[in-house]
Amino acid sequence: MSLVKGIYVDGELTVESWAIIRQYLRTWAAPDVTLVVTDWACMVFELSIGASGSAGAARTVSLLRVVRLARLVRLLGVLRMFKVFGALRDAVMGALSESAHFAMQTLGLSLLVIWIAHVVACAWFVIGKNGYEDSGSSWLVNSLSKNGDAAGIASASQLYQYLCAYHWALAQLSLGANDITASTPGERGFTVICMLLGLVGSSTLVSVLSSTMVELKTTQQEKQNKLRTLRCCLGESGVNPALACRVTNQVTKRLRIPKLLTADMVPALDLLSSSLLATLQASICMPHLLIKPMFQYFAMSDELWQASLCSRAIKIDSFSASDSLFQAGAPAEAAYVAVQGQMRYVQVPGSSSVAFTTEQLVDRDAWVSEAALWCHWLHVGTVECLSPCKVMTLDLAEFVKAVQKHRKFRAVVAEYSRQFTLRVSSAGPPSTSWPTDLSVALTDFGHLLWSMPKRVAAQVSLELVPFMRVDHSFFHRGNYPSRVLIDKASAEVAAHACVLAPDGPHSVIRVVAVIAFDLQSEDGKVLAQLGKIEDGVISACCTFPGAKRKQGESVEDGIPRILKTKFPELSKVVQVTGFRSEDSIARNDTLQVRTKYLKLVCAMQLTGAFAAPICRMPHKSVVDSLSKGRRSIFEAQATAVSRMDIDLSSLDVYFFGTKKHGSFCAWLEISMFQDLQSSAGSAFLSNQLSRIRFPNEDVSPFPSEGFADEGLFHEDIAQSI
Repeated sequence: MSLVKGIYVDGELTVESWAIIRQYLRTWAAPDVTLVVTDWACMVFELSIGASGSAGAARTVSLLRVVRLARLVRLLGVLRMFKVFGALRDAVMGALSESAHFAMQTLGLSLLVIWIAHVVACAWFVIGKNGYEDSGSSWLVNSLSKNGDAAGIASASQLYQYLCAYHWALAQLSLGANDITASTPGERGFTVICMLLGLVGSSTLVSVLSSTMVELKTTQQEKQNKLRTLRCCLGESGVNPALACRVTNQVTKRLRIPKLLTADMVPALDLLSSSLLATLQASICMPHLLIKPMFQYFAMSDELWQASLCSRAIKIDSFSASDSLFQAGAPAEAAYVAVQGQMRYVQVPGSSSVAFTTEQLVDRDAWVSEAALWCHWLHVGTVECLSPCKVMTLDLAEFVKAVQKHRKFRAVVAEYSRQFTLRVSSAGPPSTSWPTDLSVALTDFGHLLWSMPKRVAAQVSLELVPFMRVDHSFFHRGNYPSRVLIDKASAEVAAHACVLAPDGPHSVIRVVAVIAFDLQSEDGKVLAQLGKIEDGVISACCTFPGAKRKQGESVEDGIPRILKTKFPELSKVVQVTGFRSEDSIARNDTLQVRTKYLKLVCAMQLTGAFAAPICRMPHKSVVDSLSKGRRSIFEAQATAVSRMDIDLSSLDVYFFGTKKHGSFCAWLEISMFQDLQSSAGSAFLSNQLSRIRFPNEDVSPFPSEGFADEGLFHEDIAQSI
């Protein structure tokens, strides 16, 4: 007995000490007490024999030794392992046919009988050996050996002794004949017990095998009746023989392969209470729902509502191989999640915008036809099951009813659906790929939340602020945020400077959206932003030119606004040719939280020439000499600069903006653009930009020894631009 391990009482796990003691008293207390008393009695009588040499005491000790064989009853505790074997059997049998199931069950029963016979044979041998040592009379002596030796089986080999004992055990369990008889009261008593157990066991074994064979025969008869009825129907309907053969073969194959179990196939679940059944349904469905950030938000905002959604709007269906979830062109009525099995998504010309038939495997836990939840959707492809599959189905009508009854979610889902519909209607070449049942471009939760009206986005973000205090992995070095950082995050959300989006169950992330321009020339060069000026302070960073997108601003409105305000010289000579998303996650130094940058890169091409002020970079040798002079102060930065084998003095550096807010851009080779994006390249650009020369100026507007964080934009230079 162990009071530190829990037990199950009426299906509930409990660690209460008194409950454990009560269960022990009802089960193993009596056998354990009997064994302990027998052990002590044996010790006392053995001591009395040594003192008096009484023959009666010796017989009593012999009987007690036989009683001590009851210790074998403790082996029944091993039967607990049959629970594990049962679970393993259920997992294996689910993939086998009825015939294979019967064969496996027969094999298992045979192995069980063999093992029980082995245990009984060992006990019978121990009883005979103890009787031979105590009184000289035993079945080992009274039974003749194979050579007819008068000493009996005791003089034979150990293998022969074991085979004789095993033969006797099988005879007792199966009520068969044997040539070994009991010679002592202990042997006679053990023989009676084994015969009683054999009577019950053999009849049970026969009944189990008979019932299994009858069940197998009934199942096979039902299958034959179904096939016979099918053939009659096909014959009376005049179906083409080739088609009838295909139908019959598929039905035969599906009758042979069992379907995956779902809750509807388990009658025992009807015995559960409604609350426990709803809890079970939520525990099964919730992991698949929480893949999508929108449902992560639902769970963090109102977990009880989402649990009720699982019981009312979600069910898990089982499909056989070659089944279809839906057909192309049909109106969508639900969203699906691949839970188990392998499926394939197929698009063909005519029902979708593809030039030729395309196929794509559906990954496990992948959402299919999610667009049906947010807009009126027609399927543009077909999902086929390649193997027996289990699919979670979220009914559209029930989902809409549940959302409409929730005051807070109603407004959020309405705006989310509006933004999703806009993405669907605007998706397509050359900007993005065509929307499919598997994905729609630019419908990430962060993108849609950023495009929502400020009031709705702030409502969602402020609801997620409290989760910043419980998810320590959300912060730098795993520290919990202080109250000050939470207040700062709330202030940023209220000022519409950022939004907070779910990043997993009970986890959030700060989100900022930016738009970048990928503008390439005819000779393969890319227009790179080498640095920018903010409030007169220059900072170096080689990236695509762009700017932050305002919250609530659509991509269509953000692109012309950024071009007009940040790059006015380019606004009339560029044309958008496509989009791609390059999201990245980095740590925000101000709030010390993980921030997701929704970077939408707009591919562009020039439609004409542009004119912008041109600046000049100093020669690399000048920068190297100046950086070496400051090596004692900026050792690491100067070393990095001197190692860069890049010379920007011959480049035309275009300046866009004003004296306080502007950008330095230049046409770079792709390889040079990638080199300058490294940490050494940033240090190199810092030195270069700190000594940049503007038009009609012979000296740099920045101090001759300044780095990027020391330079200041001179007033007189700004006036000359």
